[in-house]
Amino acid sequence: ILRALGMRVHVKGALAKDRPLLVAANHISWTDIMVLGSFADVKFIARADMEGWPLIGMLSKLQRTVFIERERKRTSGDQASEIAKRMAKGDAMV
Repeated sequence: ILRALGMRVHVKGALAKDRPLLVAANHISWTDIMVLGSFADVKFIARADMEGWPLIGMLSKLQRTVFIERERKRTSGDQASEIAKRMAKGDAMV
């Protein structure tokens, strides 16, 4: 997709190899997710409404994104547990 959009990725440095790893990234747009995913084996944490977006939602599911519902505070414990399980299995989460 990056190539189709005419984007090139230049990487300086590398993510830590140690696990568990949680990367806090303040991103600008949905293209940032594609850029990070193009050079690192990471899984993303995204807001729940993205799951229903055309194309982006499908790609996110294939990439095993954890979708969180910010508005439903009662589910925050379950969502945090899912992220913790993924990290315990070795997934680097962004």
